[in-house]
Amino acid sequence: MSIRPIVVGICGGVASGKQLFTRSLLARLRSRGCSVEEVEQVTANMIKDHRMDCYLLRGLTLFTDQHRTYFDLKIFLDMEADIRLCRILNSAQTFDEMRRQLNRYQSLTRPYHVQSVLKQLPLSDMCINGSFHEKDVDFASLRILELMKNNGRKEKEEEPDDDDYTRSL
Repeated sequence: MSIRPIVVGICGGVASGKQLFTRSLLARLRSRGCSVEEVEQVTANMIKDHRMDCYLLRGLTLFTDQHRTYFDLKIFLDMEADIRLCRILNSAQTFDEMRRQLNRYQSLTRPYHVQSVLKQLPLSDMCINGSFHEKDVDFASLRILELMKNNGRKEKEEEPDDDDYTRSL
C-alpha cells in the first residue's frame, strides 16, 4: 500500500511572512531527504500521486469549511498589524505608490483581515506568533516528519468508554 502525501496549509494575513516561512520549510524538509513541493492548489490527483512526500500550500483563507479536511497540518502565521503594514509600505518605490498602498490597506486589506483571515486562527493546528525563528521552522518540520512517519494520519485521542468512566469513580 502506498503512503499518501502530507498536505500542509500555511495561512496568515498579507505580509505576514508566509512566503519566507514556506521557503524555509521547503529547504528544511528537502535537507532531510523529503520530496516536497509548494503548490497553488491541491487536487485529488495530487493526493493519489504518491511520488511526493509532502505538499505545501499557502494563502490567506485556506481553512474554510470546504477545504479544511484536505490538510494534515494547518499552520497560521500571526503577525502584528503594524509590522505587516510596515512591510507593505517598505515595498513602495514612490510616495504616490505608498499612499495608494496605505489607502488599499485601510479600505480592503485590514477589513478583510479582521473579517476573514483572523477566523482561520482557531482552525489551525499550529500558530506561529510574530517574526518566526529557525526554531519555528524546526518545530513545523518535525511535526511534518512525524505525520509522514504515521502515514499521514493524525493520531486521534481515544475517548473513554462510559464503562471506563464509571469504573474509575
